[in-house]
Amino acid sequence: MADTVARQRLELRKIAADQACREAHQRIEGATNAQKLVDAVATADREHRAQQAEAENARAAVADAVATERSADEQLRRINLLERALDARNADGRASVAQADVDKNANLQARLEVEAREREALEECRAAIAIPAADALGPMRRLGNDLAAARGALNVGLVVTVTPSRPIDIQVKKDGMTADPSLPGDTLEVEADTEVDIDIGDIATMRIRGGRRDAQRKVEALETRWRREV
Repeated sequence: MADTVARQRLELRKIAADQACREAHQRIEGATNAQKLVDAVATADREHRAQQAEAENARAAVADAVATERSADEQLRRINLLERALDARNADGRASVAQADVDKNANLQARLEVEAREREALEECRAAIAIPAADALGPMRRLGNDLAAARGALNVGLVVTVTPSRPIDIQVKKDGMTADPSLPGDTLEVEADTEVDIDIGDIATMRIRGGRRDAQRKVEALETRWRREV
């Protein structure tokens, strides 16, 4: 009887020990599962933070890439502007050179035309020149000498002084050439070799010639012969 009770007690203790052991195993498993859960949560948190860091890095990289692209676009735009400006400058330079060439060609063409006309005129004048015969050269020389001598007789030298009493328009020619009618003070003085022509406004025209009347007529007659015969 005592053995049976002892055996029962031992069985009860064994059952209690097994129960405690199972409960301890359950607690250990629960703690282990909880630790695993904690570890999983920590791992998930670390992964989340790592993903957030990667996302931040990705956003920063994207922002840098966008800034770099914008800078590259701006630089490309400036380069395009510079290239267009350089092309325009080169085009202006080429246009200036081309225009200069055109102007030079036009000037050369105009000069060529002028020279061609002058040459034609000279050829016409040369064709119109009648070469005198050999037997006519002697009389022509004598006529030229006589005309030069007659003109020399009129080359006596003249000095004409005009003192107007009021301002008036005066035109002067001396020896067939127009002279400047400058008035030093109130007096006009003209010096010539053979003749002086003075137009005094709408008042009068004066002609002063050197030499005697017969010498002047002789020069006129010789000049008429010279124009007719030569």
